[in-house]
Amino acid sequence: MSMLPDIPQVITTGNAQDVLGNSHLRKVLCYAKHPLSSLLFNSETLWFTNQKGAIGFFQDKNLHMCVGGILAPDEERAALLQLFLNFTREKRAFPVFLHGDESDFVLLKNNGFSVNQLGASYSLSLNGYDMKGKRFQQLRNKISKSRRAGISVREISSQEEYYRLKPQLEQINQLWLKEKHAKALKKLVIDFNTVEVSSGEHRVYIATRGEQIQAYIVYSYTWGETSGWFHSLSRKKPDIPDGTMQFINETAINDFLGEGTVSYLHLGFTPLVEFGEEKNFNDSAIFHKVAKWLSSKGGIVYPAISQRQYKMSWRPSLIEPEYIAFPKGKAMKALWSTLRTTNSI
Repeated sequence: MSMLPDIPQVITTGNAQDVLGNSHLRKVLCYAKHPLSSLLFNSETLWFTNQKGAIGFFQDKNLHMCVGGILAPDEERAALLQLFLNFTREKRAFPVFLHGDESDFVLLKNNGFSVNQLGASYSLSLNGYDMKGKRFQQLRNKISKSRRAGISVREISSQEEYYRLKPQLEQINQLWLKEKHAKALKKLVIDFNTVEVSSGEHRVYIATRGEQIQAYIVYSYTWGETSGWFHSLSRKKPDIPDGTMQFINETAINDFLGEGTVSYLHLGFTPLVEFGEEKNFNDSAIFHKVAKWLSSKGGIVYPAISQRQYKMSWRPSLIEPEYIAFPKGKAMKALWSTLRTTNSI
């Protein structure tokens, strides 16, 4: 899009190439501050745009779930948000904001939204990162165990190879969901069908034993102040050797360190954790109470405890609160709509 009209418009993208092929969207990505802005490369992403910026969102019935923040120069963000809120009022839509920068949530709070903590995100600074020392001993032992069990790890080298191996990866997806007795999460994880190795926005690492793939991890490139790679999707067969996923991630980390082109590996968002900081936004008492109750119940909605343990085993250097913003008085609608839309329940 070389030139936008003065009036805002909504456009749709289906993958990374759609976004990066649009000159305006490619430009506004430089304003992304949150590592999970890469979720905007998913299918059926809608973009509310004007000449200065954009807000990306997913739509489910009347829910407009905004992800990645208000992508515009600082002096234009308030005006863009007002235009978007006018748009949602005209559509009688219900806006919810996730995975934005703290400054986005301050702006939303100033515009009448309630802001509450939903969980936390975890990131590794790769500058000087290594896995030496006693604190990584258990992790190293797990990785050694998977090696002794005959596991090898490598990166898929091309889009052609990815297409050739995709049936095996899809079979792993089905086995994983069957084992977990779960539905596939939507919107807040990468859409498997949008993975494009050739775009430079995704990298796929696989663990094999013989000719068979046992597990994989997809890494997505992240934009913004802490640009790097996002550990965005991981799946495995049941009963694979312990330490296999750690072996994959260690291999990827070593590659990233050797290339020296990025500074961060983002392990991603875990809901319903790290509620101890009183300084965090918690405008809605009922939302905070229900979120803490769900947190105390472990995996009732999401396997938060095991996910947190995995992420903490890498000794993250950044642990940051994740927020949700919603219209005042709509706490339970916001929570229910978000869980339903993302297939979390």
